[in-house]
Amino acid sequence: MTDGSGELQYVISEKAQFVVISFSGTMFKASVASLDECQTEVLKHPGNLFVLNLRDVTRIDNHAIPQFIKLQKALRDKPGILRVCNIQDEVGKFAFEKGAIRESELAEDLMHALSQLQSESQKR
Repeated sequence: MTDGSGELQYVISEKAQFVVISFSGTMFKASVASLDECQTEVLKHPGNLFVLNLRDVTRIDNHAIPQFIKLQKALRDKPGILRVCNIQDEVGKFAFEKGAIRESELAEDLMHALSQLQSESQKR
């Protein structure tokens, strides 16, 4: 999944209306192109229930925050429902402080994220 360089990598998995984007590495200035590429690729998928799985993200810095927010906005605007899960404590704290993650969209892990999306989609 990751090449060991610490650069941001992602894998997109899809089943029915669910689209899970699993990230690994570091989100920093050089990651902006990867986040743009991810956004373009994921918006081609027909699903509308999105999970950003940050389990293997070791750091997010100020340079990647705007693009990470742009990715989330694009998923919501598709229109879609979004959850962010498996975020490491320090990464999460920084992302919250910078306004990059909405508390209402945070899930503990992938299983909880999928369950929450399933419930919310049935309400719509």
